[in-house]
This record gives sequence, structure tokens and C-alpha cells, in this order.
Amino acid sequence: MTLDCTKPCRIAILGTGRMGTSLFDLFSGQGHDIAWVSRTSRRAHELNTRWHKQVARSMRYGLLSAEQCEERKERVFATDDMRRINDADIIIETVIEDLSAKRSVLSRAAEHAKQSAVIASNSSSLLPNELAIEGVDASRLLGLHFFFPISVNGIVEVVTHDRLNPDVCSDVEGFLQRNGFFCIRQGLHNAFIINML
Repeated sequence: MTLDCTKPCRIAILGTGRMGTSLFDLFSGQGHDIAWVSRTSRRAHELNTRWHKQVARSMRYGLLSAEQCEERKERVFATDDMRRINDADIIIETVIEDLSAKRSVLSRAAEHAKQSAVIASNSSSLLPNELAIEGVDASRLLGLHFFFPISVNGIVEVVTHDRLNPDVCSDVEGFLQRNGFFCIRQGLHNAFIINML
């Protein structure tokens, strides 16, 4: 099993734009541990400040104890250090829709990911087999096309390819369904069909 759907997972989110922020807000609200990777330390500091305010608000309203508040700050954080994704169960890349940029980020992530980690690319047009470059384990790489806004559109296009381990795909779908998503599995021949419609 790749992802244990019965308990919270360790998630790495690569990218701090609109989609990365939406995924962070969703998954942090569901109790997962998160390493949110930005390009700069300044941006990471801004995101941590934002997150710490949210946690403090939860403590003021009695939803978290002071101890729980500090624990959440340690287990959910933004960083500009890609090495801090090394214990993530699933890594979700959300950078701009550019093949070169995505390949660069995924290559860097693969250097630090644990061997069992799933690597997913959020894309509405780039196929996962195009991103399966040297150093990235194609058997654990797939496409996840989330629709914005995530809080309203709970649909995910799960894009597969011939080299993907079927068990990885099933585990990812189970993880997404546990978190409230409706998954539509697609192959290379019909990828992004919902997006096109």
C-alpha cells in the first residue's frame, strides 16, 4: 500500500499559487501534515505567518489547546528547502503550466523524495508520461487535475499512463475520495476530457 487511507498522510505541496494555496487550505483543514514548498524564503515566511494566525485563531475559539497549536505549527509548515519533503507520502506539484518548469521542479523533488512516495502533477494539459524524465520513478508518477475553486469543484481527473503501477493509482484514488473528491480516471487517449468539455 502506498497511502494509508485510514489515517492522515504526510503531503508535500510544490508551488504557492492559487492551486497550491487551495490544496493547502483543504488538506491542512483535514488534519494532514504538510510541507508547502515555495521558491523563496520570503514567501515561505509570509505563508507561515498566515498559517500561524489560523492556528492561533483555532486556539482562541477553543478548537485547539496550546500544546496542539504548537504541534500543528511543527507538522504543517511552508519552506523554501526542498529537502524537507523527504518524508512525504504524496507530493503534489502545482507550478505554472509549462513543461520545462514542471520537469525542473519534479526532478528536484525526486532527489529528496522517499522511495515509496507518490509524485503527482496538477496539470490541465501536460501528460504524466511527458514528465517522466530521468530520476523520476514513472511507476509512481501520475497526473491529478484539480478544478478551481477546489472548495466548490470536488472533481479530480486522475491521468494514468502505461508505466504507472496500478496499485499506486488505486491508493491515490482512495486517498482523494477519503478527502471528499470525486475521481475520474483517464488514460492518455482521453486525458483531460472533463476539462475540454
